[in-house]
Amino acid sequence: MYHRLPERIRAHAYICFIALVLGRVMRARQRAQPVPEVRSPDRALSILRRIQTHRVVLAGQAPITGLTTIGAEEAEILKALGVAKPTAATPYVNL
Repeated sequence: MYHRLPERIRAHAYICFIALVLGRVMRARQRAQPVPEVRSPDRALSILRRIQTHRVVLAGQAPITGLTTIGAEEAEILKALGVAKPTAATPYVNL
């Protein structure tokens, strides 16, 4: 990454540091409560990416939100990481 402005350099370094901390926390929690076939935070994240929220807005109607079915593998990883299962009521984040 090429940044020239000091605030962008700091922001990039901050994001990298947060990612490092989250990776270490995930690894520590996985070691404390191992999940078979999931040996790294990268593998856990690739499995958890299957969980998606969906939002449909039809003309003149309230938005309908939904959540993909959380399988046993995803549920086991969430439990090992100490993260609550997401629900359809979880606020929608527009990225």
